[in-house]
Amino acid sequence: MPLFLLFVLVPLIELAVLIHVGSHIGIFNTIAIVIITAMVGSYYARREGIAVVLRIQTSLAQGVMPAGELVEGLMIFAGGAMLLTPGFVTDAMGLALIFPVSRSFFRSFIEAYWHTAIRKRSAHHPHTSGRDEARKTIIDVEFHEHDPKNKG
Repeated sequence: MPLFLLFVLVPLIELAVLIHVGSHIGIFNTIAIVIITAMVGSYYARREGIAVVLRIQTSLAQGVMPAGELVEGLMIFAGGAMLLTPGFVTDAMGLALIFPVSRSFFRSFIEAYWHTAIRKRSAHHPHTSGRDEARKTIIDVEFHEHDPKNKG
């Protein structure tokens, strides 16, 4: 249901804002602003996307998991998609996800949400309960391979 509301409410809000702005500054100026923000936003999305890909490659070359960079890459992708949607509200949200200063602000919230969600799910998952206790137990085993063809 929330996804349905997103696909219904966002276009309605965008339409209302476009009509309101268009009635004040004119339809051609409104269309020009929407086109210019899409062009500028796509330029910044490409630039920031390339920078994040380079940081991901550097992290992987150093043997470090690029978790933060992957989150930023997803945010840039989402911001670029929002900029392709005509309207002022989605353009503002898209630019906020693309610019590094605001992106780091959103990244901290997203990472905190994911960490909390993972902890909650792993705490309630039956396969993870007692895992710490199993790690403390040491089992000493000897292994001998038995070959039925070799009787000796």
